[in-house]
Amino acid sequence: MSHSRATLFEVLGDLLGAPEELLLDAPFMKSVGFFPRKPTPKVTIVATNGFASVLLHQAEKEAIRQELTLVADDSLDRSDVASLLASICSEVSKRKHSIERGEVFGPAGPLFPNSPLSALFATQPVFLPSTFTQHETPGGVTIGVWLVAISDGEAANARKVGPERFEEYLEGINDLYGFFRQPGNPS
Repeated sequence: MSHSRATLFEVLGDLLGAPEELLLDAPFMKSVGFFPRKPTPKVTIVATNGFASVLLHQAEKEAIRQELTLVADDSLDRSDVASLLASICSEVSKRKHSIERGEVFGPAGPLFPNSPLSALFATQPVFLPSTFTQHETPGGVTIGVWLVAISDGEAANARKVGPERFEEYLEGINDLYGFFRQPGNPS
């Protein structure tokens, strides 16, 4: 077991499951795992497993590896959640450049049917121990990235004000987890 995978299981616990259809046939990722550790009821932490095999470049820094997390509503179809993560991994692996703190993916319409959220904001997974946020592996540094679901207006604001100010805004949201929260007013 790789150090990255060991850290993933140490932090998140045993895998709740990755049904066979979720084991993705992609050179950049082994699978998407659903884990029992929950920041709040009715949501599950979802994480890539094996995306760290892709070496990603950074502007004026050493190349790194990344594993991605989402916090998804338990009511969502796991295949749909896995597909969302796989699409981000595919995009990032093609460009061969790491996901930067504050990067916004989207907006591109609702992330899931009936969701008011349409984009993803990259930040540190603050609900997880620092051992997941950044750790050394034999292949180099692996960084954990949390993709937070946000609305069109929040995406525009994140791009306008930058990661630090937008993260301050996110800290003020009561129920930040999942894909069905009502968007705030990011003025």
